[in-house]
Amino acid sequence: MKKISIIFFIILLLFVLPGLLIGQEVWTAEKVLLCKSLYRIDLSPDGQWVAYNLWSPIIEEEKSDYIAHIWISAVDGSQTYQLTRGEKSCYCPVWSPDGKWIAFSTDRGGSINIWLISPRCGEAVQLTHEERGVQLDLESPSVDTYKWSPDSKYIAFLMKDLPSKAEKEAARTKVDPIIVDTVWHHSHIYKIRIEDKNKQKLLRGVQGGGFLEKSPPGGRRQIKVTSGDFDVSHFDWSPDGKSIVFAHRPTPQGHQWRNSDISIVSADGGKIMPLVRYPGMDHCPLYSPDGSTVAFVSVRGNQSWGRDFRICLVPAKGGEVTVLPRTYDSLPGDADGTILAWSKDGGKIYYDEVTGTDTQLFAIPADGGPYIQVTHKPGWKTGYTIHGDGSFVAYVGSDFERPREVFVEYVKKKKNKWRKITSVNAHLPGLPFAPSEVIRWKSFDGLEIEGIFTYPLNYKKGRRYPLILDLHGGPTYAFCRQFTAFMGNNNQVFAARGFAVLQANVRGSSGRGKDFRFANLGDWGGGDVKDALTGVDYLVKKGLADPERLGVHGWSYGGYLTGMTISRTQRFKAAIIGAGPIDLVSVTGITPNQGFYSNFMGCEWWECKELWRDRSPSSHVADITTPTLLIYGEHDNIVPSSLGLILHRALKRKGVKTQMVIYPRSGHWVVEPKLHIDFINRCLGWFTDNILATDGQGPHGMGDR
Repeated sequence: MKKISIIFFIILLLFVLPGLLIGQEVWTAEKVLLCKSLYRIDLSPDGQWVAYNLWSPIIEEEKSDYIAHIWISAVDGSQTYQLTRGEKSCYCPVWSPDGKWIAFSTDRGGSINIWLISPRCGEAVQLTHEERGVQLDLESPSVDTYKWSPDSKYIAFLMKDLPSKAEKEAARTKVDPIIVDTVWHHSHIYKIRIEDKNKQKLLRGVQGGGFLEKSPPGGRRQIKVTSGDFDVSHFDWSPDGKSIVFAHRPTPQGHQWRNSDISIVSADGGKIMPLVRYPGMDHCPLYSPDGSTVAFVSVRGNQSWGRDFRICLVPAKGGEVTVLPRTYDSLPGDADGTILAWSKDGGKIYYDEVTGTDTQLFAIPADGGPYIQVTHKPGWKTGYTIHGDGSFVAYVGSDFERPREVFVEYVKKKKNKWRKITSVNAHLPGLPFAPSEVIRWKSFDGLEIEGIFTYPLNYKKGRRYPLILDLHGGPTYAFCRQFTAFMGNNNQVFAARGFAVLQANVRGSSGRGKDFRFANLGDWGGGDVKDALTGVDYLVKKGLADPERLGVHGWSYGGYLTGMTISRTQRFKAAIIGAGPIDLVSVTGITPNQGFYSNFMGCEWWECKELWRDRSPSSHVADITTPTLLIYGEHDNIVPSSLGLILHRALKRKGVKTQMVIYPRSGHWVVEPKLHIDFINRCLGWFTDNILATDGQGPHGMGDR
């Protein structure tokens, strides 16, 4: 018994209390989740203030959620204060053009509606009173689903149509079969007037500091601007406030982004004038400052999911389209294709783009000149908002050892200067960071591949370490220089346990140009897998990675690549497949993104069955021997958990060590803080049990070879 107790104590030291062994605290899942997130920032018209959403985790006995509130910081960093409070989250602050009010959305009244508040604090007043709720896009940092008119008198917003009388009657009588792909509740543009008397109410509420009751719904005039059998996605007011330009698609289905057009309508509604009718995607229209021209993003008929975006111009009254030169990555606005703004003089259009492992703001001249890089600060950035004269930009920024904060970057001087104006993550413990760096290697065919390598904490030169290969989703995505990323980039937690991490931006990733992004078309599970494996070989050859202690994991497309990797080689000791489409024929019939897989494969599954079979991990169960953990969301309609069951049950029957976890209340991402902590710890435990524990080696250099 004494011998058993001693062994147990040693195991406890090795795996449960690694911080004690090295005399330091380290990053854990729980500590990473203390990190607050910033989204949807907006500069005041006078350029003095930045409003932004601050998301904080709530981890209590019966609570596991995030709460978002609106904060304001001075651009010079001198002041910061919280604008909204309460148990209900408040989202997406947007300044009025006159700078007097901030519109935001919240479900304080039971459904998402638009509210107004003075930036000088006070109580908010409810603007819209929609029982169904107005639309809200929390995933995109740049897409506004509601916008002020230039004179600050109106707000236009998106809202879905109500069920028809026939639908309501069918539901009432229980004769309501669902006929697939036939009934749509479209998004349309509405506008509502901000009555002067309600502005006075707001002002009195600010001055008096008292509670302001909700404004009655009958106190404002609201009209529906667009109607018809189409779905509106993006829109913009004309500078004179008389017209609205908008992008629309046939249905709200995810794949219909590839088939959108642009039209113009009077701001009071009425006849719709078609403006751009290219085949494929035309979206994100923005009026020029003088109202004469509309900028938009287009694929010019190429409907590939790999995306080949160009910024285009068209006269607002209709006419010939001008296609501007290619941008750095041929992906302005990243995967969403969202251009941000015109310059005040109408001479250029601003957009953001991935550049390797950074994201930067660019501008492209309207006269057809080459693009100009505006920001230069290294790292991941999002939510750009540009001061009117273009002299500075505010954004949310992060880097390897810097959690998200709001930065201001001044761009009109010879050398850009930047300033951090928030300290929302100053509460984080001062824990040691394992260093990370960008590395490059040549793949099997000579193509240069880029990735991020994170050293294990307390790395000692000359020693080999267990390596985790991390594969991203998308595939139109890239690992960038940031501390934490959604459903990934838990590098510091892994590094604190003695692992090195390689995040590989394989062919098909963003940030390396159109040809690189298109290099995986028709070759999923082929060259991309080899890119990742040659990266592992590179680190083994450099003496950094131990070839006998390798793990691999990924989420979504990265989960797919993980499945393909372990079907091609048995060199990995452990694998984790997160939300992976491991059977391509099955997932292509289920996903709402119709055409996604056939486009990347280059054919329909019934046209080239052998290719689809060969590039599905489920077809290679006989070759898989790697212990495999599968993780899915209970309500994921993009990659349903039933796909994971195919592989999990096959591996169990085959005798391969496997486990499958389905997270409740979760879609394609595991959002709830407690579940996310469980996810990180579960991944860490799987790698520890199957890589470190199998040979008696311990973390923090104890198993170095």
